[in-house]
Amino acid sequence: MTRFDHPTPTVKTTQGAVAVESNVTERLEAAIRDSKSANTVRAYRAAWKKWEAWAIEHGKTAMPAQPDAVALFLAARAVDGMSVPSLRLSVAAIAAAHDTAGHANPCADRVVKTAMKGLVRQAAQAGASQKQAAALTVDAVAAIRHALGDCGTPVKARDMAIVSLLACTGLRRS
Repeated sequence: MTRFDHPTPTVKTTQGAVAVESNVTERLEAAIRDSKSANTVRAYRAAWKKWEAWAIEHGKTAMPAQPDAVALFLAARAVDGMSVPSLRLSVAAIAAAHDTAGHANPCADRVVKTAMKGLVRQAAQAGASQKQAAALTVDAVAAIRHALGDCGTPVKARDMAIVSLLACTGLRRS
């Protein structure tokens, strides 16, 4: 078994299953580990701890979780003032933990999906809106141009063109 609790990869042949070389297995493990950024892993870990603490406090099983328990958790967090993006992060963290452990994803259940739709609608009706980053200012564009220096290379010219496009159109990173 690998550290991800999956069987060692094998290849089926006419002579039966043959184990894959260890360097291939190591590469697979590294790819799985690197599939999420360090910040995502930290955010998921923090969200999971909140879910786990809530589940223990309310006599629910954190893993494997029941969909109705997850829906109750989300509603409780919304009552406590948790934002919609934070609720979505909790859903993603709970789903990822269950997927990693090989359990069914409780967040894929209709009750959780319906609860999330309702919580999003309630937040919108209450006037909550996603905070949008400010567009690049003239000073910020000038600072970026200065940091890039001479745009004599294709890469620097491309980067400055992207910055100019973002500034002129007011686009933001999603």
